[in-house]
Amino acid sequence: MSARHLERWRSRPYPLLPSKQLNYPGRPVGGSSSTADDRLVDLVVWLVCNRRPGADRAYLALRAFGAGLPVPEEAVRDAFIRAAQEMADELRRGFGPLP
Repeated sequence: MSARHLERWRSRPYPLLPSKQLNYPGRPVGGSSSTADDRLVDLVVWLVCNRRPGADRAYLALRAFGAGLPVPEEAVRDAFIRAAQEMADELRRGFGPLP
């Protein structure tokens, strides 16, 4: 597990972790600081244990949501929409052109 993994899980199009909450001013000379959210520890541990190289992040988001973890709503919505569209495309291919 590295800081790079955490930042990639925060990136778009399917953010598996919410963005960091920055506090201003962070240091005595200015800037910003952020603190870890204790509620996300279970989600991060789950992601570390269940990630697979090259796996689709949308399905990982759905599995984490199904496990009751606090996945960002945006990722879950996009994953549900994408899964429904893929299923509809398969049905259209199976039935052929509709009248």
